Amino acid sequence: MGTKVKVGSKAYIFHDQSTGITIKKGEIKELTPQQYNSKRIRSAINGGHLVITNENIENARKYSRFAVIHHSIPIAPHLLFPQFLDDTLGEDRQTAMFMNYVLLTKCVQLWVFGSSISEGMAQEIQWAKRRHMPIRYFTEEMEEVV
Repeated sequence: MGTKVKVGSKAYIFHDQSTGITIKKGEIKELTPQQYNSKRIRSAINGGHLVITNENIENARKYSRFAVIHHSIPIAPHLLFPQFLDDTLGEDRQTAMFMNYVLLTKCVQLWVFGSSISEGMAQEIQWAKRRHMPIRYFTEEMEEVV
């Protein structure tokens, strides 16, 4: 699965002939790893002309707010770590997973939202089970599955 981007606030349309990308305001395009790693695309992202968009990030915000409303403190590293780690790079991915584990050791529960379990989530669930940590499951609509 590639990185999804949309046109940032500094542009109405983005076109890059070398990667074959044209994105108009309001569109979301999925980039291949080769496209994402091109100098022109990385420069456009760094300059605010393109913005990485991710449903997981939007969901993490929504689920974190849900936790706060229910008097819990959410730990959502995938809202923070992409600011300085690149999940498409193996070493950064390993570093992020290590930091996820360290953070999980500070938690008293693991909350899992949605029915789609990513590889990273599956690993965190296994860690929580090994620690005999309570795991709560919720639907995408934030209803607890009992």
